[in-house]
Amino acid sequence: MKKMILVLVLFSGILSCTHHSSSANDSVKIVVTGNSRAKLEPCGCRIPAGGLPRRMGFIYSMEKGWSDFMKIEAGNWLFPAYNAPETAPQSWKQKSGLLAKAYGEAHYDAINVGFTDLSHGYEYLLELQKENKLPFLSTNLLNETGETLFKPFYLFNQKGLRIAVMGVTYLTDDQASRFKSLTPEDAIRKQLPKLRNEADLILILADMPLDKTEELGETIPEIDFIVNSRHKGRTQLPRQTGGKAVYTYLGPDGQYVGILKVVFNAPGQPVRDISGAYHRLDFSKGRLAEYRERAGDTPVETYYKDNPGLLRTIRVYEKEVERQQSILDTTQNYFIWSMRHLDSGVYSHPEWEKAVNEVLMKAEGEKN
Repeated sequence: MKKMILVLVLFSGILSCTHHSSSANDSVKIVVTGNSRAKLEPCGCRIPAGGLPRRMGFIYSMEKGWSDFMKIEAGNWLFPAYNAPETAPQSWKQKSGLLAKAYGEAHYDAINVGFTDLSHGYEYLLELQKENKLPFLSTNLLNETGETLFKPFYLFNQKGLRIAVMGVTYLTDDQASRFKSLTPEDAIRKQLPKLRNEADLILILADMPLDKTEELGETIPEIDFIVNSRHKGRTQLPRQTGGKAVYTYLGPDGQYVGILKVVFNAPGQPVRDISGAYHRLDFSKGRLAEYRERAGDTPVETYYKDNPGLLRTIRVYEKEVERQQSILDTTQNYFIWSMRHLDSGVYSHPEWEKAVNEVLMKAEGEKN
């Protein structure tokens, strides 16, 4: 069976149910968060987005709509930046403690340790892990004896699809002198022999500079998908690396969550990225629906008979729907990546709103 590596080095909406050969219930769904940098409140952007209450609210809403899905953190979520352990502010622990509690109660399946997450050192992470039962993950961080400090990978079986999740982080020069590690590439290669007979799909959460992410996709031929959790930009559709891998990134300050939907109907066959086809289909169907709604009960040809240019546009959209729908209907194994903007339209969990306000008020009081 061909093995795949999806590297999540971790679109503008929740995946909707498009008619194709698989039902809404036979797909594996994975929600990916990352690069939130301890942001508890929405960003001060033109459209405020993100924040812990909305992140937890989104997960809560998905649990009501989806019977079963995985929750994965790609890294850089505990602290706003990296400070050496001896200089990292103790006040940061108030936010990180709340975040750890939230992720523990949300029952995350895997949490990659990013470079900012190392600000208070290994001992603090191990303490959080024990207190909140957090599934920390790192394929390349090592202890003093050269063994992996956290689990190097997790194995899951979701509806017959065997998924291995791995996680790597690219250390800064200062961190490399403090924390023992392997390079992300060497760490991944070291674990691959253990997984070749155990996994159909391998997901790697990678906290790395963007150029290093692309290099990873080029140098390891098994890699198929990369989500970067360090780069501050965002991309709606996966991009191609120099190899066969595609990659994407989650954007800054936890303003977005990623959603990976995998349909696996033919064991032994490759899994294709059809994110582009899916979103072109979704867009084209949306435009056709607008034109038809405007026409009401009147046939489109009659309603727009005096606008032949628009009628030609409608025909183009109809052909696009047919073409892209054919891709979905005839592809047995595929994945679709999308992103959800955590704006005001996302449910904000009231209990976590209260908890965030208490932490922020306490921090403000200590300043005064």
